[in-house]
Amino acid sequence: MTDLTLEQPPEAIPPQPTEAQPQAEAAQSVAGGRVTVKANRIGYSGQTGSVYKIWLLNIFLTVITLGIYSFWGKTRLRRYIMGCFKLGGDHFEYTGTGKELFIGFLKVLPVIIALYAGAFFLPPQMVVIIYLPILYLFPVAIFMAMRYRLNRLTWRGIRARLTGSPFRFGGFALWRMFLNIISFGILIPASDIATYGYMVNRAGIGNVRAKFDGKVSALIRTHIVTLILCVVGAGVITGVIVGMTYLGMPTLDENDPASKAQYVEQVTQMMSGAIFIGIFLSVGWIMLVRSYYHAALMREKMRGLTLGKIRFKCTATGFDVLKLRLGNLLIIVFTLGLGFPVVIQRRMRFMADKLMVGGDLDDAQMMQAARESGAAGEGLDDLFGIDADLGIG
Repeated sequence: MTDLTLEQPPEAIPPQPTEAQPQAEAAQSVAGGRVTVKANRIGYSGQTGSVYKIWLLNIFLTVITLGIYSFWGKTRLRRYIMGCFKLGGDHFEYTGTGKELFIGFLKVLPVIIALYAGAFFLPPQMVVIIYLPILYLFPVAIFMAMRYRLNRLTWRGIRARLTGSPFRFGGFALWRMFLNIISFGILIPASDIATYGYMVNRAGIGNVRAKFDGKVSALIRTHIVTLILCVVGAGVITGVIVGMTYLGMPTLDENDPASKAQYVEQVTQMMSGAIFIGIFLSVGWIMLVRSYYHAALMREKMRGLTLGKIRFKCTATGFDVLKLRLGNLLIIVFTLGLGFPVVIQRRMRFMADKLMVGGDLDDAQMMQAARESGAAGEGLDDLFGIDADLGIG
């Protein structure tokens, strides 16, 4: 097993000298804010064929049960995937049930009905008042779904956990979203670090609490550069598409009044199509360029995370994330969605390959913590189509 050199956590206790490691050597291991610990690789043994079997069966049973089986199908897939991850020789286990997800969905069904009823019965000019509750419920759903999934995840028989109020998190996330908007995106790194820290500092495994000490300064340069590239690139793409469409427009015959309406209709259709294509290509451009920022964010999330004496490190580069995203996009597009299990496998293997755990896992003192019940967040999760997975992105 190789060693892993990491930045020393702020509250770390210097190692005690032993016969194998004298005082001078122990002091040197933390000199300069760095510490060398035992490196532990995460293994993933999931098979694409097995994921396909579960995925296809889930689709079939979901269709013939009018969507009811989807909760049990989702649980079955999660149980298989999480069981394929291994750390320190022991596999993870997902203990959630389809019944819990179904009951959770029923609990939030009134919210779904109220939102749809409001959109249907309110005058068009007043439908906008529904958007604010939706913006608030979006982070609430993320927190509740993540809390449920972590509280159903075990390793060596010890449960992970996430505590705290999802409604307070919703207000906090909504405030950070407002700051991002009024700062024209400049405060996005600060908001990403703050919201991740809010959640991590309420998480843990067994009786060991997680702590997060992220640095916004580690993200600023990458954020600014990629933000500028996104704005400039999106502007150029949209401008080129609209300009080419304008040059290809038909000419209006001033002597034929009857053709004026047809001309206006053609111009409207062509410009609408050009704007749609421009937005679609711009979104793709932004997604790819921001891969470098999200890679930096992944690395900082893991660098600042501690779980007792356990440290973490993410080795993903911007190019790694770009390849993952671009490959997944092409797979989904060219297979018309049938390659989704391949995308799942690529994401899971990426996580296992790029994440390292530092520290002596056998020395970690973890006792069982009480499990929180309730899967209502999973209902909101389904409502908003959120994939609040257990990844590092």
